[in-house]
This record gives sequence, structure tokens and C-alpha cells, in this order.
Amino acid sequence: MFYDGFILRFDSEAREFRECTLLPGCNARVNGVDVECGSGFFSWFLMQDNELKGIYEFIVSIKLGLALSGFHDGDCSQRAVHVFRRGEWDRFSGDLKPFKF
Repeated sequence: MFYDGFILRFDSEAREFRECTLLPGCNARVNGVDVECGSGFFSWFLMQDNELKGIYEFIVSIKLGLALSGFHDGDCSQRAVHVFRRGEWDRFSGDLKPFKF
């Protein structure tokens, strides 16, 4: 389901919620922190999990259930926050590498 500021995804087999992607310009908060283009949200994210992983263009926190894209390269138009259910990134476990910023 696509909306102006976010996308909802569902598992077609289990018929349950799978992931929400918060897009640039979305007015949202995660754990009380505004999701915004500035460095505040990204700084908060980096401090929340000392076991962040990187894969492709994503920074993943299994602990928080969040994956960020576009935050590490300075292009605000490409920033997105992916809120995912437990186990969603398990299939990539062999490819996830420690994230170094």
C-alpha cells in the first residue's frame, strides 16, 4: 500500500503485516525521536545499537527492527526508514557485515 509519506507491505502467504517504509517528508517518530533529514535521527540511531549491520545500501539494527537507507551519503531525497518485523532480515544473516561509519 503506497501513500505520500510511507509504504506498508504485507506477507501474502501469512496475510500479516511485514514492513513499513517511512519516506522523506513523512511526519513520523520512532521511539519518541522525529524522523527527519537532519543528523538528529541518524545520530540517535547510531547510539541505540552497538551491533549495527550493513548490507547493500542499508544500515540494519536487528535490535530495533529498523533499517535505514540513504542516511550515510548526504542525499536527503533518498532517505528512508524501514520498520520491520522480527525475523525479516534473517535470510540475509550470512551477508550482513558489521557497519562502520
